[in-house]
Parts: sequence; C-alpha cells; structure tokens
Amino acid sequence: MKKFINKVVFFISPLIIIPLLIWPLDKLILKRNISEFTNNVIILGDSHSETGINDKLNVQLNNISQSSETYFFSYFKLKKIISVNKPSKIILGFSTHNLTFFQDEKTYALNGSDRYKDLYPRYFLSLDLNGFKQINKNSKGDFYSITNLILKENIKEILKIKNGYIGEYFDTTKSNLDTVLINKKIKIHFYDIDQKVRRVSHVQIEYLNKIINLCEEKDIDFYLLNLPVYHKYKKQTPKKFIKVYNDLVSKLKSNNVNFLDYSSVILPKKYFYDGDHLNSFGAEIITRKLILDLNLHNEKALTNNSLYKKYCTN
Repeated sequence: MKKFINKVVFFISPLIIIPLLIWPLDKLILKRNISEFTNNVIILGDSHSETGINDKLNVQLNNISQSSETYFFSYFKLKKIISVNKPSKIILGFSTHNLTFFQDEKTYALNGSDRYKDLYPRYFLSLDLNGFKQINKNSKGDFYSITNLILKENIKEILKIKNGYIGEYFDTTKSNLDTVLINKKIKIHFYDIDQKVRRVSHVQIEYLNKIINLCEEKDIDFYLLNLPVYHKYKKQTPKKFIKVYNDLVSKLKSNNVNFLDYSSVILPKKYFYDGDHLNSFGAEIITRKLILDLNLHNEKALTNNSLYKKYCTN
C-alpha cells in the first residue's frame, strides 16, 4: 500500500507543482527578461543562428536561438514571448538541414532518437495545451518518463532567474574543419540509418508556416536568414534538398516573405567553428551585414569596417 501511495504521489506531484509554482514563476521571469530586450529584433533558430549572429554588436538584436531547436519549439516559444512583449522583427534561421526528417526525429523522438530527453525539459514551460497534445499524439517519447529531468532542469533555470527555452549567442573563436567531422554531420542531417537520403520534414514546413502566419497576424516583420556554411559541407548537400529548399524559397518569396540569403558570402577557414557553423570571427562579419541590411545602425560606421568591406561588399 505504501509503495502504491508513493507511486501515485510521484506521478501527481509534478501536475501540482508545475501549474501552481513553476509556471507562474517562469512567466514572471520571462516578463522580467523580455522587458530588458530593446523590443526590436529577435533571432530565432537552432545552433546555426546561435553561433552566427552576435547580438552584442547592436542593442536592438536579441539572439535567443538554441542548439537543436526545431520549428515546432520555435513556434510555441515565440507565442509565449509575444504574449508578454511583441517584438518589431523576427529573424528565423533557415537552411537545407532544417527541411530534413532529422528534425522530426528530434521533435517526436522517432527512430530511436533520444534528444527529446534534452528538448522536452528545456521547452516544457513554453508549450501550451496544443503543444502538449501534439507531442502526446505524435511522439514516441513521453513526459512522465522524464518527470525528474523536467522538474530538475526548470527549477535550476528558475533559480538562475532564467527561462530554459530562451537561448543566447554562443561566442567561440575555435575552428575545427576536420573532413571526418564534416562528413559525419552531413550523414546525420541528410541520410537515414540505411544511408538513404532522408525524407522531407513536413512538420518543419507546417510549423514554419505557423510562425509566418503568427507574425503576420501580430503585425511583426518576419525574415528568413540563410547563413554561410563551409564549402566542403555545402558541396555534399544532396541535390534533393537543394531543390526542396529552392522551391520553398521561391514559394515563400511569392507570398512576400522577406529572405536574407548570406550563404554566398565567402569567408576564410578560420571564420568557421566547424563545417556548418560560424565562430565569433564569422559571426561578426555576418552580424554587421545584418545590421546594415535592416538599417539598425549608422551605415557609414559599418562600411568603414575593413573586414565588412572585404567580405560583404563585393
């Protein structure tokens, strides 16, 4: 009987603790943190934008990207942010790797992927009822199996006066362009366990459209941002996903979606963290270009920057 009661308490306690304590605290912290934003430009996305845009270079930029973030989580995270404070612009990282079934595996714990053990605790407090329903309906993972992780991670963030789903710019000068590492990333992003080119992620496309529609509904300027990758990575991208990507870009452009394509900016090897991420040297160049393109700074001051002129004005 005692064991039974302990089990019941174990399963019920999160249902009591989270709504009554953790969620209200998370909302208060979000209000505090978001109010410190300049309320202008928010950068959303995964590790590509996390490493690629240095928001320290301009007070109007707020990079809240996080590694492994899929558009499913970006959508619910953005909804929660807008409920607290509406930005004027949203910039979302967008590249070929964002359109593969690899992203669905992370979102819904498919094909044995265990990344949900990191993602579900991190984004748990950003989800609304519909978000929970979608995960319960489609995911091979579940919340109850990681209850302890959810509580532990979110309590830890609350004690630091942070929201687990709000990321920040990853600043590093490291560079590792090892061919073996690049090949490994290509296989993970674009090939399944049988070494066949992955399926297209319709979940990503669905939630990309939801993000676009949300921004349109709330009268927020929306931009897609394609960042540079190292040429050895870019050359190995399957033609299937180059076509899928280009077709989607054309469709979105025809619907007046703003597109910032920086993928053709040629940068030195030392400006890449690895095959598909920039480091702080590359991020500075690209961020300065972004600041200029969005008219967030004095143009003369930017174009006087010798590095910017060398790589972005040809």
